[in-house]
Amino acid sequence: MTDNVLLRRGSDQRLTAKLIDFGCASWTENPIGFNCGEGASNHIAPEVRKGKVVTTATDVYSMGRLLEDVCRVYKPVSRGLSSIIRTATKAKPNNRQSLAIMIQGLKADLTSEVRT
Repeated sequence: MTDNVLLRRGSDQRLTAKLIDFGCASWTENPIGFNCGEGASNHIAPEVRKGKVVTTATDVYSMGRLLEDVCRVYKPVSRGLSSIIRTATKAKPNNRQSLAIMIQGLKADLTSEVRT
């Protein structure tokens, strides 16, 4: 799980996590046709394992699996975050939310958690 996470301690001693290098897809919706078979096996999207076209949906899947790993450690998990993870990790790429919708949902969920 930690291959794609950098931790940095700020001057206030709080840790900040940065997600890096999902690397299989670009930030555009243009599909690319190469096989990206490295990484934690449970983070690799089903379409990559089958050698199919890689899109941003591939990164959405990997991000969903990473969030799932984090949530196993840090509980309780909000309904909003559970829904984001469930949608992000659907087997068929067309059934996953877009990267923009995922980010929007994460921001909304984090904002609501801070308020409560």
